[in-house]
Amino acid sequence: MVPNNNSQWFPEDRKISDEEWEQFRERHAKELGLENPFQSRDFTDARIRISEREPAFSGNHNWHLLMPDDAVTRMEHSKQPYEVLKELVDETADTIFKDIEPEPWDLRVIAEYIITRFNGGSDLDFQEARNDEFEPDGEHGNYVYDDMTIIVRNTNSRNLEDWYIYVFEDPSELFGPSIYSMTHAVHVIHEAELEPEYVLQDVAFTLEDQGMKTQSVSGINAPGHPVSVVAIDVNDSGYYYRVDSPQKTFGEEWGDVDAMDHRLSEESIEAKKIGPGAIGFLVLTGVNW
Repeated sequence: MVPNNNSQWFPEDRKISDEEWEQFRERHAKELGLENPFQSRDFTDARIRISEREPAFSGNHNWHLLMPDDAVTRMEHSKQPYEVLKELVDETADTIFKDIEPEPWDLRVIAEYIITRFNGGSDLDFQEARNDEFEPDGEHGNYVYDDMTIIVRNTNSRNLEDWYIYVFEDPSELFGPSIYSMTHAVHVIHEAELEPEYVLQDVAFTLEDQGMKTQSVSGINAPGHPVSVVAIDVNDSGYYYRVDSPQKTFGEEWGDVDAMDHRLSEESIEAKKIGPGAIGFLVLTGVNW
């Protein structure tokens, strides 16, 4: 690896701070007339209800395809981001529920998903990661091992993800015995000025996660530009397919996990390995602005 400031996913300043996102959560819940919006059985029930209509919401993959394609650019360029957030929640709900009126808790769940996609993982603090005196805090972490791969997942302007692939022959030299948080991982990468081995651009769809088939998404159109389709097997080894024309390759089968998997095989599109070893840690950064 060679020095690099990783400015693609490590912003100097964020347009919307963690505190502002938290205010958006609270304001939205209040406008919906909800109490205790962060610890409630109602939240879980709403997530189950949404998943019954759109199974992708039962996991962490592919649900973003139900959002408007221009969601990120609308939020980035708006002077009233909270108003845009509400629009995105309503438009995503319309796609899921169609002619059925969603309940307030349904909108609360969708808002939480969208905010997390924009803001990143809950244990990632960019300000702390920049701190020269940062010390990881925690008793239980993810043990590191030789040839470990760390993936930094950044939501790009197309509301897809760019994956920055870092490979560590001996990660214990930098991390010690464990990685304790996303902040810890980002701090080490930033301080050591590490450059990714490569960047996997426009990750649009996940077929498999830890050997389990992901959920399909119905009623969506294939992108009109090249994308990456990924799969992670039961041993946490990652693979990706680079698809130059999703519309031509998949057509109306885009979003159907089984049909897409079959089409990739039929078209003889090669599955390439992500890193030499298993994927040991994921960092969810949100958007880069």
